[in-house]
Amino acid sequence: GLLEPNREPRVVAYGSPGPGKAPLDGNSVFRIASITKAFTGTLLASMVVDGTLTLDDPVQRWLPSGVTIPKRNGRVITLRDLATHTSGLPRSPPDLPPGTNDLVGPDYSAERLYAALSTYTLPRDPGGRWAYSNIGVSLLGHALAHAAGKPYGQLVAERILVPLGMQQSALTPTAEMEEHLALGHDAPGNCRPESGCRADVVPPEGNPPVYVPAGGLFSTANDLLRFLTANIDAAAQRRTDGIGRAMAFAQRPHYAGKLNGSRILWGLNWWIRVTPAGDTIIHHGGGMPGYGTFIAFAPAQRKDVVVLS
Repeated sequence: GLLEPNREPRVVAYGSPGPGKAPLDGNSVFRIASITKAFTGTLLASMVVDGTLTLDDPVQRWLPSGVTIPKRNGRVITLRDLATHTSGLPRSPPDLPPGTNDLVGPDYSAERLYAALSTYTLPRDPGGRWAYSNIGVSLLGHALAHAAGKPYGQLVAERILVPLGMQQSALTPTAEMEEHLALGHDAPGNCRPESGCRADVVPPEGNPPVYVPAGGLFSTANDLLRFLTANIDAAAQRRTDGIGRAMAFAQRPHYAGKLNGSRILWGLNWWIRVTPAGDTIIHHGGGMPGYGTFIAFAPAQRKDVVVLS
């Protein structure tokens, strides 16, 4: 999916969605994996903008009573830390064997994560070094849902998907979305076993419920173009409603540091890259068994791109 100045959005599609599926187009449905994190960051921004909470609230404040979140040297993990990947939490749940894939089975619950975190020792103080954490963003999503008193899926729909008219985006695909679902493929292009595909490649694998805020959304190129275009309008102050103010807030640099010797800027679950020419590109990618995804926008140039595979 592409948006360029003074042109209508356009979608280019190639390949097979899998046996029995509608031909690929802008309405083809994909699992967008970690691009979901950009929605969770925008959701956090929305709740900060409307005064529900603040970035520096301890995450434990917005979790069920009895949940204990680790701290270090008196420094607690805040919502900001979770959204900027500076919490000190590991990438995957600490009770999994080393090297275990993040997306393990559907039976890993929020309660199990809470129990694992209650005995976890942080290796560094929160708010310090950047390190990507799926469970950090998952924990953030659960905290936002608890603060709002409604499920994460309902919250993201009410505050982002519905206002932007993203009718083909959801945590659980509708019947219409299922008809347009592109089946996951492996790197050589073999599809998943559903609908008669070979059974020896890319076994079906879903997000455990605990990971939904970090990677659970399904969407389309057309819907993600709407999301990115709204972000561009928010950056230019062409959109100043609630979602526009939230998007502008999420795009701001909320962390600056070093990653492998290079400077890193991070918004609320957005990578922020400044090119040698001085252009700002804001982006996020995603990957899970069967799917690889990427979105990016350049606010000053009013350009955006969606790649779903």
